[in-house]
Amino acid sequence: MLPLTHQQYHLVEPQLQQMEHHSVLKTILSGETPGYIYVNSKKNPAVVFAQFKHRAFISGDPDVLDPNDLINFIQNAVFTNCQNSAVPLIRLSSDDPIWLDWIETKFQPFNPIRTGYRCFRYQIDKVIEDIHIPQGFLIKPVDHALIQTDFIGKDDLLEEMCSERESVQAFLEKSFGVVAFAESQLAGWCLSEYNVKQQCKVGIASLPPFQQRGLATAMTQVFLNDAHHHGIQTVYWHCYESNVASQKTALKAGFSVISKEDVLILYVNHAREAGASA
Repeated sequence: MLPLTHQQYHLVEPQLQQMEHHSVLKTILSGETPGYIYVNSKKNPAVVFAQFKHRAFISGDPDVLDPNDLINFIQNAVFTNCQNSAVPLIRLSSDDPIWLDWIETKFQPFNPIRTGYRCFRYQIDKVIEDIHIPQGFLIKPVDHALIQTDFIGKDDLLEEMCSERESVQAFLEKSFGVVAFAESQLAGWCLSEYNVKQQCKVGIASLPPFQQRGLATAMTQVFLNDAHHHGIQTVYWHCYESNVASQKTALKAGFSVISKEDVLILYVNHAREAGASA
C-alpha cells in the first residue's frame, strides 16, 4: 500500500464518498484532519485505506491484495500510526461487508472483535424551542471565558477537546460546543467534531453521577441550536449498537438512523504479540 499526499487525495475522493456519513473522511480529504490515505496503486487505485488515530476505513476490491501484504501493511504502517497517536486500536469500517468478512477470517491472529455500529443524522432547519434543562444544571458554551476558569472536571474537558483537534486553542478557533454544570462540577459535554463545510459530528458524554436525568438530551438540543448559529446544516451522531443509552438520546433529540453496519476492532498489542509468536 502506497501513501498519498494531500495533493493526490482527489484520486480516491469518489470512492470514499460512498462512506460520506463518516465525517472524518471528509475532513481528511479536505486537509482539516491530519490523517493518512493509502492505495494499492496510484495509477489505478482499486483499494483505499484511510486512517485518523483509531478511526480506519477500507474500500475497494478484496481480491486485489494478498492477505500477507495487507497484514504487513497494518502492522508496519497502520499500527505505527496508532502508536504515534497514542491509541491502542483501530476501529475499521467499510462500505462493503465483504471486507469485514474477509478480514475477520484472515486476521484471526489479531483477535478481531466484530460489533454493530450505528450512524444517526439531524438536519437543522429551525431553532429548537422549549428546551427542558433538568433542575440543578446549567448549560454553558465552550469558549475562552470558560477555559480560563477553574472547575471540577476541567482536565477531562480539555482532554476531550483535544481528541480531534491538535490543541485547546485549535478547538476554540475551529469547533464549538456546550458543557453542563452541577454547581461548580462538570456534569457533561456536547462538542462538535470533524467540522467541514456545513456539517459536523457530535461527541457527547454525561458523567456517571449525572446520567439518566435528561441532561444528555438537553445538552444535545442546546448544541443543535449552537450548530445552527454556526451555519451547520447537518449533524451526525455515531455510537456502538451496544450503547443503547446513546441511541435513545439521539432519537429523543430528533436524530434519524441512516446507517446500520458492522465494524472490526483490532488491538495494536494483540497484533504485535501475534506477529512475535508467528
